[in-house]
Amino acid sequence: MSEQELKMQTTNLAGASTSLLDPVQWKQPAVSDGIAMLECIDSVDAIKAISREIDDLSISIFDRTDWMVAWLEAYRSQYQQVCVLICRIDDRVVACLPLVKSTSLKKGRHFAFVGSGKACADFMGISGQNANQPEVIECFARWFYERKNEWDVLDFDGVACDHAAMASLIGALREKGLAVRESPSLSTWRVQLPATWKELERIFSKNARKKFRKLERTLNEADVKMHRVRDNASLERGLEILESLHTQRWNSLGKPGCFVSPNFREFVAIAAKSHLGSGNLRMMWLEVDGVPFSADIGFVNDHGVFGYQGGMSPDHLKYEPGRAILRRQIEWAIEDGFEFFDFLRGDESYKSRWNADGTKAMRVEVFGAGTRANLIRGILWLGRRVKRILRRS
Repeated sequence: MSEQELKMQTTNLAGASTSLLDPVQWKQPAVSDGIAMLECIDSVDAIKAISREIDDLSISIFDRTDWMVAWLEAYRSQYQQVCVLICRIDDRVVACLPLVKSTSLKKGRHFAFVGSGKACADFMGISGQNANQPEVIECFARWFYERKNEWDVLDFDGVACDHAAMASLIGALREKGLAVRESPSLSTWRVQLPATWKELERIFSKNARKKFRKLERTLNEADVKMHRVRDNASLERGLEILESLHTQRWNSLGKPGCFVSPNFREFVAIAAKSHLGSGNLRMMWLEVDGVPFSADIGFVNDHGVFGYQGGMSPDHLKYEPGRAILRRQIEWAIEDGFEFFDFLRGDESYKSRWNADGTKAMRVEVFGAGTRANLIRGILWLGRRVKRILRRS
C-alpha cells in the first residue's frame, strides 16, 4: 500500500466520520448450512434462557453466562447490540461465539468478544467440544462472509495460538478472500497443581523456597490473619478492601488503576455476587493488626482457579503482599482439588517464580469487503507502523 493511497484513505475516513457513527441495523435471521444452523442471540434475557446449553460448552470462566451477563450489564453503554452466535446441529447447541457489535471512528462497524476491553476476558473464541467440525466452522464463516459489506472489522483479541476452532475460522475467512491481520498479544500463564503444597514447593528453585519460608516466618510473627469471602456481608467488605488496596497500589506508581472506571467497578461487583451465589468465587484478604494489606479475587470452573484481580498496600511491602496472598489462593485451590491455577494474560516476571507455563496469544483482525473496511485497514496499518518507528527512535 503506497503512502499516497494511505493519505487518500486518511482524508476519506475523516470525511466519513459522521456515517461511521450512524446506528447500524444488526439483527439478522438464522442461517442454515445443511445440518448446522447458526443464530444470533441478541439480548441478555435470551442468553439467560439458554444458559445451561451455553455453559455446557465452556472452556473457562469467561465464556460462561454468569461472566457474560455481568459484563453485558455493566458495559451496556459501550456497545450497540449483543450478538452471541450459537450453532445448532439437530436442535442441539454445539458451539458458541460470544460477541458484541459497536461502531467507532477507529474501527467503524466492528465485532469484538464479550468481555473485551479493560475487563480483559481470556480464552475467548468458539467454544464447544465439537466446535472444530468442518460444517460448524463453515457455518460461522458463511455467516460473516455473507454480511461482509455490513461490518468493517472482526476484532478478536487474545486468541490462544492453540485454539483449533478459531484457527479454522480465520483460515476459512481468509480462503473466502477476506484480509486478515495477526499480531502478538500477551501470553496467559498457568501452573498445574499437585496434591499438596509441599509437592508444589519442590519444583521451585532453592532460592524461591528459602524466600517462601522466610516470608511465612515473618507473617506468623506478625500474626497476619486471612479472611475468605463466604457470604454477602464478607463480599461487601472484600470488595471495598480490594478497590481501596488496588487503587492505593496503582496510585503509588503514578497510575489510576482499574477501579477508576465506573463500568469496571460495577462489573466486578455483579460478577462477584453472581459467582458467590453459584459457589464459583474465590476472594480473600489479609490483614495485620486489623489493617488489610492485601486482597485478591478469582473465579473457578470445574477444573481450575482463574486469578483475576488483586490489590496491595504500598505501606506494607515488607510482608510481600502479592506473594503472600497468591500462596494462600493457591493453597486453597490445592485443598479443593483443583487441577490448575491460572494467572491469566500478562507477562509479569512474578509468574515465573511459580513455574507457570505460558501460552502465546494473538490479536486477529479480519476486515470486511466494503470501501470503509479498506480505509480502516489502511489507517490501522499506518498508525501501527508509526508507533513502531517511534519506539525505535
